Amino acid sequence: MTKESSGWLRALSRVSGAITHCLDFACWLGVRAASIVAFLAVIMIVTEVIIRYGRLSNVTFADELSGYAFAFLCTIAAADALRGGDFLQVTFIFKRFNQRLQNILMVLSYIAGLLVVGMLTVQFWGYFMESVEIKARSVSVLRVPVYIPQFFVVIGLALLFLQLIRVMLSEILKVIQHRKEGQKNIVSL
Repeated sequence: MTKESSGWLRALSRVSGAITHCLDFACWLGVRAASIVAFLAVIMIVTEVIIRYGRLSNVTFADELSGYAFAFLCTIAAADALRGGDFLQVTFIFKRFNQRLQNILMVLSYIAGLLVVGMLTVQFWGYFMESVEIKARSVSVLRVPVYIPQFFVVIGLALLFLQLIRVMLSEILKVIQHRKEGQKNIVSL
């Protein structure tokens, strides 16, 4: 490899490392916030069940707020699972390919994921900005400003998008290093 390409590899490694450190902290913080949100959602649902069972009141606030909490939890959980590599993979066909092709296919799948999550993030950002502009509120008893839960979904999607970038950079580094090792083997022959 030339000095210039080796410099690009080092720069890419540094960028990947910096993104990893920032995202690890963001995921740590997001998981803690999601844990609190999940706990509060459980408390709300139990409270509403008790109120309904005791026929003390006919309140329906838990349905709305737990739906918002669920959307936030899903996006944060997806980002954290991607960070830790704790996601489901179906690899019975994938494992039949050589390592270089596997790495290239992984990069392509992350690019597809980036496109989908990127489009969702942009779409939800548009919904968020429109809700802020028109000061939209929910139609339930609570009259919650709609932009609050939309913002949490945007945060989760943005975190998922950044995690996809991080793992894609990691796969790109694997492809480059695999190619570099292949060139060393050819030279040594």
